[in-house]
Amino acid sequence: MKRRQWNSVVQPLKKLKMSLTEFALFKALTIWHYKGGRQICTRQRDDIFRSLLIICEDEGHDDAVLRASEIVLAVGVVLTELHEMVTSYIEITVLDVLDDPILKDMLKFQY
Repeated sequence: MKRRQWNSVVQPLKKLKMSLTEFALFKALTIWHYKGGRQICTRQRDDIFRSLLIICEDEGHDDAVLRASEIVLAVGVVLTELHEMVTSYIEITVLDVLDDPILKDMLKFQY
């Protein structure tokens, strides 16, 4: 799982070489992502994307729209990995396929 995360998430994000501001907006886009179409999420994403476009222009990227689009597309990479992690967690807990008692105890943790 760690190798898959490294290859499918860390490496692509590293290749983008995001500035701190771009990365903060990337994280905000990831947090506000919601497929149900809630108005507040849509409005927040639109505002964040507009801010990202402005930042990309201010940072002097040759094609600000292309740069912002690459960052937005990277959100899908993170969400795909998140889906994989949740699916794995469900399989481990529901099917009880885990033999490691320490990991079992960690998965039982609740806030």
